[in-house]
Amino acid sequence: MKKAYLFSILLLIAVLICTSCVRTGSVTNYYKNEEIEKGVVDEIAALDNLLIESIISGDDKTFNSILRSDLRQEIDKNPSFFNLLREALNDADYRYFERYHLKISTLNSSSPVVIFSDNNDYSLSLTGKGEMFLSIILIPHGCIDSLLFIIYDNNNEDWEIQTIYLGDYQFYGMDANDMYNEAIRLKNESRIVSAYQYAYSSGLIIRPAPFFQYTNESEIMDDMNALVEEVNNTYDFPITLKSSGVEVFGISSQVTQQDIVPVFMYLTEFDADGSEESAAAIRQEAHQIHEEVMNVFVGLDQDFDIFLYKAYNEYPSDPDKEYYAYSTIIGLPEK
Repeated sequence: MKKAYLFSILLLIAVLICTSCVRTGSVTNYYKNEEIEKGVVDEIAALDNLLIESIISGDDKTFNSILRSDLRQEIDKNPSFFNLLREALNDADYRYFERYHLKISTLNSSSPVVIFSDNNDYSLSLTGKGEMFLSIILIPHGCIDSLLFIIYDNNNEDWEIQTIYLGDYQFYGMDANDMYNEAIRLKNESRIVSAYQYAYSSGLIIRPAPFFQYTNESEIMDDMNALVEEVNNTYDFPITLKSSGVEVFGISSQVTQQDIVPVFMYLTEFDADGSEESAAAIRQEAHQIHEEVMNVFVGLDQDFDIFLYKAYNEYPSDPDKEYYAYSTIIGLPEK
């Protein structure tokens, strides 16, 4: 049980190792932002606006008209993606984050071209040949900011969208690097469970798109791996609380509109999927164990104001089985 419930970041490491090994194609011309010819910028901006307006208005006919046929078929298989885009863009004060114009010469169109941001803090691995354009649009939503990636191919002087991707980029104005730096700061102050909360959150936004990679990604993932091991070695899960006998078998993290929220998973004797009487008993139980949990995980109440307790009747150990948990939110008084 000890390492079973702190595996999310470790799993992500394995995925990123597999996806970070790329070969480069040959770029004959490559321009960023203000370097791009104004006529091309205006032409793509008009298409970006057409795409976004069609999404917001629900005009799927116009939306489909500027997609490449293979992308249109993929989106048809997943109609919820259109609604996801609409929800993200509706009433959002979006703006351009970065723009890239490429003319690629390569014999193997499956060989990605790697380009770097202006300050060299991330790279983009793009697959294609001929003329391409990438619009990256920042969509702020208060606590969670997303990036919308729109990749165009120029096919016989006709721009078509070959890829659309929407991914989370920042939590509370902090990108994956900022979250990582905060995790390291807290770790150096021996507040490792608080550090884990930021490390976990960093892992959620380290790849806003599969082709987006921070330059120091391997360093971030190595340090996260070490932090997960330290948490596992420091806290011998499952932990039995002395005052109540309640067994806490895992910790996690959740991003909400208010803050990063530490999550504690524990076993309860009350029916987690039962009556309102059982629910009331679980809520009372969560409040009763909260003080001892804060004493076990030292420093959390200094760094966070809201906590989530998830009560299970059995360990959620079978990935093919659906487990019900009753959740109780506990907010600390204002400091």
